[in-house]
Amino acid sequence: LQAILDHPKAFIVGARDFSVPNVPKSSKFGRSFASFWVFVHTGQKVTDPQSGYRVYPLDALISLNLHEKSYAFEIEVLVRSLWAGYEVCEVPIKVFYPKKGERISHFKAIRDNLRITLLNTKLTIRAMTPIPFARHDQEIGPISLKHPIAALQKLTSQSSAKKLALSAAIAIYLITLPLFGLQCILILWAIHLFNLDRLCTLSLVPLSWCPIIPAACFFLGTYVRNGQFLTEYSLQTLAYEAHQRFFEWLLGAMILAPILAVIFGLIVYIASKSLKGSTV
Repeated sequence: LQAILDHPKAFIVGARDFSVPNVPKSSKFGRSFASFWVFVHTGQKVTDPQSGYRVYPLDALISLNLHEKSYAFEIEVLVRSLWAGYEVCEVPIKVFYPKKGERISHFKAIRDNLRITLLNTKLTIRAMTPIPFARHDQEIGPISLKHPIAALQKLTSQSSAKKLALSAAIAIYLITLPLFGLQCILILWAIHLFNLDRLCTLSLVPLSWCPIIPAACFFLGTYVRNGQFLTEYSLQTLAYEAHQRFFEWLLGAMILAPILAVIFGLIVYIASKSLKGSTV
């Protein structure tokens, strides 16, 4: 009740004390698993996203675009509230678990785990999409690499030139490295670890789809390793020696990533400062 008075617009969650007896291992794992994915989606730490003891501000709740039911709803509502700019507060609460034979649970392992897995997949895809979230406190239109000046003008209205430059530099550094499936998680993690501009960072992700950067890394790596560019393209060099080609790609990426990061960072910084100056 005190938390409601202190944070009237916040989503309040009771964080369960798991130091008590008879806590199921599945509950401990589920809480850690859910907490990890909430952090991946939002960059904010919620200790107990599966706790059902909550307070929702009704006006804020109604404004969210919610789709899930049951246990998946518990996670979705917190993620979308954080995306919308609302605060999530946690209040420590006590909890009692009966012994195993006396405990009743409505959690269906297969059905509910499948729902949560599908939800996390959808939320991760949405988090990686360079489209601004609908926030209750501010709005900014969509940005596109096709119109870089217009995009920077919108971004400079909400972030400093230094922050935008750092965001661009880290984004370019990560997309240059051959990280494959880890890129998404690392980029989201970096956004919140370094307090980057989310739109600026994610708007550069499509550059990783362009073959020019991997090709440049590959050719640079082969030259550094062998003293010359690869001139023979055959089953032997591309298939049987694939591990060597990957090493050369990785070597080139390790060299090129910091160089491109500095170049892009400087370009964005100078352009942002110029735009801010012209706006003033």
